[in-house]
Order: sequence, then C-alpha cells, then structure tokens
Amino acid sequence: MNSEDGGRLFSNMRGRAKTSVALGIGDVVSITIYEAQRGGLFTSTEGNAAPGNAVELPRQQVDLAGNITVPYAGAIKAAGRSPQDVQLEIKSKLSGRAIDPQVLVSVADRISNSISVLGEVNTPARIPIEPGGIQLLPALARAGGTKAPAFESIISIQRDGKIDSALLVAVNERPDNNIQLRPGDVVTVTRRPRYFLAFGATGQTTTLGPLDRRFPFDSYRMSLGDALAKAGGLQDDRAQAAAVFLYRFESRQALERMGVDVSLHPGPLVPTVYRADLEDPSGYFLISDFIMRDRDMIYVSNAPSVDFLKFITLIRSVPQTVSDYRVAAEARF
Repeated sequence: MNSEDGGRLFSNMRGRAKTSVALGIGDVVSITIYEAQRGGLFTSTEGNAAPGNAVELPRQQVDLAGNITVPYAGAIKAAGRSPQDVQLEIKSKLSGRAIDPQVLVSVADRISNSISVLGEVNTPARIPIEPGGIQLLPALARAGGTKAPAFESIISIQRDGKIDSALLVAVNERPDNNIQLRPGDVVTVTRRPRYFLAFGATGQTTTLGPLDRRFPFDSYRMSLGDALAKAGGLQDDRAQAAAVFLYRFESRQALERMGVDVSLHPGPLVPTVYRADLEDPSGYFLISDFIMRDRDMIYVSNAPSVDFLKFITLIRSVPQTVSDYRVAAEARF
C-alpha cells in the first residue's frame, strides 16, 4: 500500500485516460429512424398511426462479433466505430427503400467503456465513462460515497492485472492524486480501522486486558502527544518520564536520511525504536509534532523507584513465606 503521508499516489496508474467514444462489445444502442412522410418503410399510412414519421427500434447489444442488426439493412459493424459512423452506414443502406431516411444512433448503456466501484460504498455501481473521462473522487461520489471515515477507507484500483492502494484521506489531500480512471478499472473500498497499542505506566492500561490496550485513531493525523493523552497520560507514581518509547517498522529510506546505519537490515522496513524524554520541557513540543502511524506501539517505562519498591516487597515477602511454612510444619507434627 502507498505511504500514509499524503504524497504522490498511484504512480503506476497516472496519465490521461484513453477514453473513446467508439462503441464496444456489450454496449446497448438505441436506433431511431425518421422518414420524410408517412407510408414509408417504417411508418404507417393509417389515420390512427402515431403522429410523426419516426420509429424507434428495440434496444440491442453489440454482439460478440461486434455487430448490430437493423431491419432491411442487415448486420452493421458497430464495435470500434462511433455512433455517427454507424448511423451514416444505416442511412446509406436504407436509402432507396425508405423515404429520405434519417438515422439517429445513441448509446443507451455503455458496458465496454465503464468502471466498477465496489466494497464499502453506499451504492456499489458500474459507472459508464463519458468522452470527457471520470476521476477517482467523482466515481466514488457516483457510488454514494464511502461508509467509513476517509482515514479508515482504503481505495484499491485494479487495472491490467495490477492493484494499487491508498487511504482515501491521502487522495483528498493532493489534487494530483485524484487520478483519471480508465475503462475496465475496478475500484474497491475496504474499511481498515487504525489503532495504536499502549503498554506500561500509562493511565488507562494498568487494569486492562491485552485487547483493551488498543486505542483507535480519531483522525487521520494523530501526534504522539495525542496518543499518550488518549491512553490516559503518564502515571505520576509509576512512570519514568524520560523513558517513553515508540516501536514501529520504519522505511529504510527514512532512516538513511536520518543518518542511521541500516546495513544489518536488508529489507525495506527496519524495526525501529524512538525514545522521548519528557523530563526535558522541549520533549513536549517534540511529541506534538511526531505523527503516529497505524499499529504503532507505545511503552512507558516504570521509574527506577517503582522497580526498587517491587524488589523490597519481594525481599519482605521471603521471611513471611518461611514463617508460613514453619507454622504449617509445626501444625503437622
């Protein structure tokens, strides 16, 4: 999936859509034939006939051979041709049989030149692409919009056997990410709740089970300061303010830009630990600018005094345990 930083997305799916006005296999066409007067090949001379000198043929699909059929004109090649080309050929074949025929061919349903929008949208739909083309966000709007918030909605575009994905909110942030769709594209919207984990001496995790240590994102961009506040802050009597750690898989390129030696890690993602010192007043400004990512984990270390008290408690418990065993032994005898 693309990065969540709102940068350039769908890099392999850019460029002007090759939208065509030509008909294709499966398209449904409507054909209307006009004659100069009644009593022609398609119009009646009866007095109760419908007014006007036009007849609309039943709608039909362009068949697998790329043809449509018109009475008295036979099979007409339609696939790969514009409606204007098709109507000129129909007119030519009807001339001499119909009375000064005029033909209008229009597209009733454009199957071959369409995209599909599926998944977590309010109205999944197949959307025809008009000659002017259609962009990603208008296509989502035509499908009724997404059910989930933008920062939880992942947009996947399937094209030519390849799939590229990005968060919807990252598409919204830059106009050039609102790419042109192409015929045959399949746009799928999935919901992926984003959360972070918090352990250690934070205010809301001391009595909670493992699953309750998950905290959902309330917005697309949440700082480390926001996350600590959501997790209940640091416990005054337990936390070591100088030892707030954040664990994540960081990209190799980002670490190299920071001057970190990543030679021991050949993969594109490197397990990374960041440390914040909140005993330093400037640390509070740093955590306000440090942006959280999905599945980040925060750990707040216990203060040394807490570990010392645990040790003292353990030492004190040893004589009591020995005394309990002695009492139990005396009672047995």
